[in-house]
Amino acid sequence: MTRHSYSWWAIVFGAALAGAGRGQEPAGAGVAAPPPAAAGENTLWIGPPEGEHSKLVQLPGALAEPRLGWCVAYLWHRAGKDWEPGGLHAELEKYDSNDPETQRWNIQLWKECGMDFAAGCWFGVPQRRGAVLPTRTTEAFESYLRTCEQEKFRWCAWMADIPGGLEPNLEQVRKWAKSPAYFRWGKPERPVLFIYERTLDKLGRRENARAALDKLRPYKDEFFLVLVGVPAAGIPKQERGLGLSWYGLPWMEPKYLAEQYRIVAERPDLDLFALLFHSFDNRATRAGQNAGTLWPEGGPSLPFAVGQLELAVTSLPNALGVPWDELGERSAWCPTRELGRQYYDLLKATLQNFKAAGSK
Repeated sequence: MTRHSYSWWAIVFGAALAGAGRGQEPAGAGVAAPPPAAAGENTLWIGPPEGEHSKLVQLPGALAEPRLGWCVAYLWHRAGKDWEPGGLHAELEKYDSNDPETQRWNIQLWKECGMDFAAGCWFGVPQRRGAVLPTRTTEAFESYLRTCEQEKFRWCAWMADIPGGLEPNLEQVRKWAKSPAYFRWGKPERPVLFIYERTLDKLGRRENARAALDKLRPYKDEFFLVLVGVPAAGIPKQERGLGLSWYGLPWMEPKYLAEQYRIVAERPDLDLFALLFHSFDNRATRAGQNAGTLWPEGGPSLPFAVGQLELAVTSLPNALGVPWDELGERSAWCPTRELGRQYYDLLKATLQNFKAAGSK
């Protein structure tokens, strides 16, 4: 989902803080970690205790219960074809979102890592022949759902767009939500639906989060909604609960992100579905464009990823997630030929520590 400009909400609400923290790395970046210390009460290891860049962090309180691991799976991949030039490549040679072999490879890694569900990035019901992204992602979503049923893994929709309007696309999600593999959350439990900022912009007519929420209000009893890329301060009190997550820039700047996390931590009516990045690179040259961003400035960085994880876990989130196979923007945490398994291994250790913390 390469974007070459900020969303409207990012411009309006994030301008003052958008430049803060760019390219920052935690203190001690590049310095070997001291001998592993034992985790105590309200502490948690980011990474394996013996890892060079691992860090034992102090939590401000008890972690949420329950707490989950999750990821976003991007459904446009085709074997032998790069979505964008210069992107990463999964370790699996014939990586195809619509192929059950690829799906099982991912599900096995997700289970091994400690993830509880994945959200499939879906571009809505195709409205015309030749609509590449809606067609491709709908086919892959349904194939993944069948595979998740077989593999006993949970799956839900990340609504990246709404061709034809909101209701036709919600009707499709209703059908998928009948599957026993569809992920549910909340009190009472409802099918989870992530709504990406592009969709929110269309619903809110580029006004504000409240305008989009007004359009979504009739569906809150039916779905547990997770809004992506919305300033937390603009969310009115929720009677039925609501999830928040953030994607890309400027949302992922450390100082700005810390403020979003702080607001959610003070709001029992909001759940934090943290989405973690080791880097973000949308400088792709597809269609002659070359106006993107590299973040942090030095590119992928284990110390930077540790800092992002520390920021998330110390905010006591309900769920820790990653962009799993965003290969074009080079933010993928899945094992890749270019970056190996270093980010996957960091995530695996952290997720396991996150979920085990406080267990007796």
